[in-house]
Amino acid sequence: MSRFLQGIWPNTSEPQSRAGHSSRFLQRDIAMPGEIDEALLEALEAWRASQADRLGMTVSSVMPTAVLERIARVRPTTLAQLLTVKSIGQDRAQRWGEEVLNVVNVHLEKNF
Repeated sequence: MSRFLQGIWPNTSEPQSRAGHSSRFLQRDIAMPGEIDEALLEALEAWRASQADRLGMTVSSVMPTAVLERIARVRPTTLAQLLTVKSIGQDRAQRWGEEVLNVVNVHLEKNF
């Protein structure tokens, strides 16, 4: 190692560990923007299952899991925001939009 880097370059001979790190971002209960909100995803999956049972459809016919994951990542609160989610077009928004937004808004009110 160059003498100019001594004292400022990390010591690579010792393994780096995050154990005991107290950053609030490493030990959090809520999803950060851009991450899938697991609790919201579970609520959306429960909504989808109830719709599928009620209509006699498969759950993937109501809405594929990938779309629910995108919704859980974006957390839209308006129809305009929901329409920005990939695979949500006018048809899905018209058929399921209000119900999906209701699930998202109830989740956000309870958890944030």
